Amino acid sequence: MENSAIFEKIISLILAYLIGAIPWAYILVKLFKKIDIREVGSGNVGATNAFRAGGVVVGSLVAIFDILKGAIPTFVVLKLFGPNWAVFAALFTMLGHSFTPYLGFKGGKGVATSVGAFAVIAPEAVGLGLAIWLIVLFLFRFVSLASILAVASAALYVLLTPHSVLIRCILVAVAFVIVLRHKGNIERLIKRSEPKATFKRKQ
Repeated sequence: MENSAIFEKIISLILAYLIGAIPWAYILVKLFKKIDIREVGSGNVGATNAFRAGGVVVGSLVAIFDILKGAIPTFVVLKLFGPNWAVFAALFTMLGHSFTPYLGFKGGKGVATSVGAFAVIAPEAVGLGLAIWLIVLFLFRFVSLASILAVASAALYVLLTPHSVLIRCILVAVAFVIVLRHKGNIERLIKRSEPKATFKRKQ
């Protein structure tokens, strides 16, 4: 019976990874604009580049679907197996998005998916991160800078407030991976060559 329960939990993590790996940016930009998002803008398979490639409507749909693919598996695992396994489900959805097997293990940076996943586990940290993201984006119009500061703020908040060691470790690890995947953006920010967000509607 115990082995069966462990098997079910492992399967739930695999499914979380595969759901998180669904490349909505690639699918929706291809569907609505008939172009490969990997050949446009930064080439990143995520919501920010979907805004560039497909405009506000397509980009917004991608952001919503990316958030949901993080939130839904994490919520289901939370209800079925409790918070400890839900934390791992959150991690696996983010890893699925960032390293999707559907596109040769090359995916997005994991911000939107992580927002959805960790909103289930640490909503107050995600709320703080979103507030920081909006403020930085409004002031400086750099999505990358907003994302980096948002995830760093969320991780710091979790470290300074009562959360389990497991949640702290995994959220900090996720924040580290997200920042690391913004290496190119950080280099462009330093060189002042990072493009600013415009979010103009494409026809």
